[in-house]
Amino acid sequence: MIITDPSKRPSERLIQIVSGYFLSKGFVYKKSLSQFCRTMDNRKEMVSIFYNRTGNLVSATLTWTVLFPSLEKIYKAIDIDMAKKYNEATLWNDLLNYPARRKNNDPSEFDLYDKDSLKYDDFSINTGAIDLIAGYEKYIEPYFAHYSDLKNLEKDLNELPLHHHAHIGYSGRQITFGLVLGKTFDAENFNSLVDNYRQYILNDTEKIEFKKKMEQSFENTLRYLKSSDVNKIILS
Repeated sequence: MIITDPSKRPSERLIQIVSGYFLSKGFVYKKSLSQFCRTMDNRKEMVSIFYNRTGNLVSATLTWTVLFPSLEKIYKAIDIDMAKKYNEATLWNDLLNYPARRKNNDPSEFDLYDKDSLKYDDFSINTGAIDLIAGYEKYIEPYFAHYSDLKNLEKDLNELPLHHHAHIGYSGRQITFGLVLGKTFDAENFNSLVDNYRQYILNDTEKIEFKKKMEQSFENTLRYLKSSDVNKIILS
């Protein structure tokens, strides 16, 4: 058990406990964001701790993001206005809504207080920290490992039949990234992929305005791919 400063808030005491674990994994702590961040070969991985409060009772939960600078550079060239809204993350998710966690019905947040006394002490906060780290190891670390290879992202985004992936965001990002990665890692089937995205947009049931945005992203991406060497950007 890690002894914490009882004069600190429960959230600060939690950070005192979990910091050593995340630092050992190569993360650095950004206090202003309550976020642990690490830079890997082709990406940045970030884990943020959020707190839910009911009266004086505090629990913690996790969100996480992956940023691929190469993909965001391409997206900025294709749609600079939308890129400004997503420049901190390429993929993002949270424990509450993560499908694998929901399927297993595992906890999405971790109480920092003792359930009997409703008070905070090192026992209750250490227990919450242990459970939080277990949630990270079960769901977030495998997520990071899976998407460390952009080929896996290409396969997931372009899985047939094409469907929306919530962790990639709206406004045509999936179309852009799917086509860019398809051109990079599965060039021999790229023309077929283009046809599939064309049908995906045509058959989509979203409102007309959103559908037009998808069409615009589709056409802008194809235009970009004709004039740019994406392999040089993605694989460098």
